[in-house]
Amino acid sequence: MCKSIKCLYGDAIEGWIARTATGTIGFIKGCFQPDNNMYYFSPRIVHIDDIKRDQAVFYRRDTCLGGKKVYMLDARRAELYSPIELKKKLKSCRRKICVDAREFIEYLPGDDRIGVSGRLGYDPENAHDIDIIVYGQREGEKVYKTLIDLREDKVTEPFYGVGRGWSKYDAYLNKLVAERRVIFGLFRGVEYNVRIVPCVCPQKCIPRRTISRIATIGVLVDNRLSFTTPAYYIVRLDREVRVGRFRIEWIFLVTYRLKYSDLPAGLAVEIEGDLELFESLVSIVPDHRGYVKPLTL
Repeated sequence: MCKSIKCLYGDAIEGWIARTATGTIGFIKGCFQPDNNMYYFSPRIVHIDDIKRDQAVFYRRDTCLGGKKVYMLDARRAELYSPIELKKKLKSCRRKICVDAREFIEYLPGDDRIGVSGRLGYDPENAHDIDIIVYGQREGEKVYKTLIDLREDKVTEPFYGVGRGWSKYDAYLNKLVAERRVIFGLFRGVEYNVRIVPCVCPQKCIPRRTISRIATIGVLVDNRLSFTTPAYYIVRLDREVRVGRFRIEWIFLVTYRLKYSDLPAGLAVEIEGDLELFESLVSIVPDHRGYVKPLTL
């Protein structure tokens, strides 16, 4: 796997779009991948009756993810598209949302690290929102600061709506934090979201182990990396959690879900998720049928 800036154009990572020969369209997930030809995958559009018939897509347990069942893509049977390259296609799209997307991107620093994903990437003529992706830690920090400035200057507005696949608790959480949450918002009345991905190259997956499934209550006390994908928080639990040899009073909350990103420090939450051991780090991950419910703000 590539280890240079060329990875942004040559090797798929979070946000890249894939299209298989039988019509499945979806997105590469994460930067840690099983091997050179297989990628974690989130299928969104299927043009065949049964995705099981698509020989490029597999649904199986993966040891790198603690034995969870996930979709995987055989890249040898699909075409992969870089969000940075797809951004160039917006120039030929005359729809208002394409014009708005281009002008929104002009506000953001680091144009060579910024791309478009979602429907805006694979079907801009029928897109309804603006999905932006930014690669690189430093570039992402600059973009995030710019998003804060744009909100303060009223160039963007809070998004109080409901995102795709959100539960009623997700919608309530967003309403509580919408004014200060800048990775979601409205630009000229159009919904936008910005996914900030620190890595620029795929890396070999390091196996993690799921040691338990828990629900617990705590307070987000450190949110300095809450705006990235994945987002990280340090959570102070209201009471000690005991699982095997572990005695946990503080824990990392790790999530790839934008709906759980960019949350403020001081927020009291109830969390359900997998307790994972990654190298020597214990974290709680709500992404697989878990949740983050706000208790107060």
